[in-house]
Amino acid sequence: MNRADKKILLPCFLFHFYLTSFSQKEKNEEYYLIDQNAIEHLDLSEKNLLDSCLHIFYEEKTDASKIAPIQVFIEFSENNKVWPLYNQWLQDYIILCISKGNKTAEVLQIPFEM
Repeated sequence: MNRADKKILLPCFLFHFYLTSFSQKEKNEEYYLIDQNAIEHLDLSEKNLLDSCLHIFYEEKTDASKIAPIQVFIEFSENNKVWPLYNQWLQDYIILCISKGNKTAEVLQIPFEM
């Protein structure tokens, strides 16, 4: 490799490193709370809604306030392969909260769509 090739290769490598270091990281199944394969069935607008709801979910501190953004997604999602999975997840989450002694979730008396 001659000197001219190295002069071209170094900026290309640095540019690639710059792009990959600031790119959005792939979200995993733990972030989405359900099987990540189901997320692939969402169209762009529903993915954006889900990302917004999950962002709020992870920012909230109390169990009761974490429930609301997931409910919003369930209510507004039109994808019959995805919203039932979140509905089941939410039901399991509320049951877990109640079993831990958090009565706030129980007081909310959240209706479940099945």
